[in-house]
Amino acid sequence: MASMIDDKAGRGEPQGSRRPRQQAKRSRRVGFSLTGEEYALLEAAAGRAGRATAAHAAEAALTAARGRSMEQDTLRIIENSIRRNIGRWLRGRIQETC
Repeated sequence: MASMIDDKAGRGEPQGSRRPRQQAKRSRRVGFSLTGEEYALLEAAAGRAGRATAAHAAEAALTAARGRSMEQDTLRIIENSIRRNIGRWLRGRIQETC
């Protein structure tokens, strides 16, 4: 369920998805400032990813800290999803033949 958020321009827009909750509580905060143009780039990237702007920025920072790119992570997620779906399909086909 998307909640409504208001930015400084006063637009009410649906909030993107949040990052998954972790077992360990996230107790550290990071803050940084962006120009309007930089924020627009971040906001557009988050929108394409279907994420909330802050969640997307956090994921991008963690991905970079791990020495990977967002594209690599996206490909890994897609590959894992394809594998899971193929496995489910194969299990269904095996059950049909039994």
